[in-house]
Amino acid sequence: MTGSGNFKRLVLVVLTVLALSVSGLSLVGSFTQTQIQSRLELYQINLMLRATGELDLPPDRPAETDDPIAVLRQQLLGDRTFADARQQYQAFRQKAALNAEKLIRELTIPANNRSANSEASSEASDLATAGPDSDFDQLAQQLRELAAVDLRLGLLQARLGESAAALTTWQQLARLSSSLPDSIDPQSFLSDFDEIRDNLALLWGNRNQITNQVTNQVTNPNAPALPPAIAQGIEDNIRQFLGGWFRNASLARLYRLQQRPAELSLLAAETNLQAESLLLKLAAVNLIPSLALLCGIISLIVLLVQRFLKGSNSLLSLASVQWTVPWAGETIWEVFILGFFAIGQIVVPLIRSIGLQLLGIQPSTLTGGTQAGIILFSYGLMAAGSVLTLRYAVKSYLPLPEGWFQFNWQNGRWLAWGIGGYCVALPIVILVSLANQQIWQGQGGSNPILSIVLENRDPVAITCFFLTASIAAPLFEETLFRGFLLPSLTRYLPPWGAIGLSSLIFALAHLSLSEVLPLTTLGIVLGVVYARSRNLLSSILLHGLWNSGTLASLILLSSR
Repeated sequence: MTGSGNFKRLVLVVLTVLALSVSGLSLVGSFTQTQIQSRLELYQINLMLRATGELDLPPDRPAETDDPIAVLRQQLLGDRTFADARQQYQAFRQKAALNAEKLIRELTIPANNRSANSEASSEASDLATAGPDSDFDQLAQQLRELAAVDLRLGLLQARLGESAAALTTWQQLARLSSSLPDSIDPQSFLSDFDEIRDNLALLWGNRNQITNQVTNQVTNPNAPALPPAIAQGIEDNIRQFLGGWFRNASLARLYRLQQRPAELSLLAAETNLQAESLLLKLAAVNLIPSLALLCGIISLIVLLVQRFLKGSNSLLSLASVQWTVPWAGETIWEVFILGFFAIGQIVVPLIRSIGLQLLGIQPSTLTGGTQAGIILFSYGLMAAGSVLTLRYAVKSYLPLPEGWFQFNWQNGRWLAWGIGGYCVALPIVILVSLANQQIWQGQGGSNPILSIVLENRDPVAITCFFLTASIAAPLFEETLFRGFLLPSLTRYLPPWGAIGLSSLIFALAHLSLSEVLPLTTLGIVLGVVYARSRNLLSSILLHGLWNSGTLASLILLSSR
């Protein structure tokens, strides 16, 4: 028996080293990755620009104050939408340019002198469509992103009457590209931007300042129409490269120069209709979180006052929280190392990789729906393996003492705890996230699934993401972290210590350094809700509401 126990511990030690190595490399790798937050801000700005209902020129007169849509637009957007958008794009470009310059410097170092950048794959990171696998691919992606940002930033500057600045912006990427090593030709991945850049400069500026221009000069909206063939080429180019407000503003400029009032009127009507629809969506999506945030602030104040006045009899008191833990720390070790980290970070990625290779499929060629389906399948495999491991580990202790893994539907208090916990979590996590942004300054990585959600509007993909984030993740993670880990730790720690440590492990398991602090905070709220309600349904509901809110926001931001 002793020999069997020693062999089991040896296996656990080996798996611990492997699991911690893979997870540790993922965490270290996330340190140099950019957060998705800055991209989310651009998506939000793009959505707000579309919601203005404006085109390339400011409206001739202020909106009617008794128009409910105009009132809603004013309340949601304010008066500085375009100026704020320019500022956000300038800040994003500055960070992106610094990252590009860093990559350029790395490419100028001989390959044998570069340090190996071993970056372990987190769940679904190798499924991202744009996932680069070399410094050159990263640089190409970064420069293309910069080129796209320059197009939009220049259009915002032109809309604000800064035509000269817009022309400069549309040409500034060439200066950065000139610092590339001689072995890299930027035209190999940027040449398709030349035409749209020159066309925008043609529409808004003096064509003598740019290259490869047509001979007619168009410097103001009253200039003669462009030749039809040239105008059609420009229109096709705009529709290919630009979207949202940026496309509509460019088309409006073209139609004005072409003196095409019918097309301009139709475009304005379509833009206004889309803007009204977006405003209503924004109002609906913002209403529930705003009300929940207000309720959360009030509830948090009441809870703190109650804690001060009632002490151990308050809702926040954990003095009466206790579990009878029949197993020792080795069982916790076995469940998490074998069932969670080893299966989740080694076995499942290996199965996924082998499966794709056998099918002859490259991850970069997968559609959004297929990526989402594989993510759901992979998560299901990990959850099933972890739950089976948990079942095996506690089998010898059955029947479990009272209070373990409670799913009590009859007691409706779990609804109040779940919804109330969600409301209280909002102001706390938002405050912590604001401080966290100041710490990481846009670095530290993010969950790679967020990028995939932003880039896909496929109904199949959205359904799979919902099943993964809003149902599977809350069920599995709450059962494992709150149902098993938190009570198990009370054998060695007081309740608050067990909640804190289990929350930290919960955050680290997401393999993103920038998310450790916010997720630890969320985990603490989840832990308190579970410890006080003694019902896993309450923390599952809170977790599901949180992930669903995030998913709904991403879907709205990515709406076309």
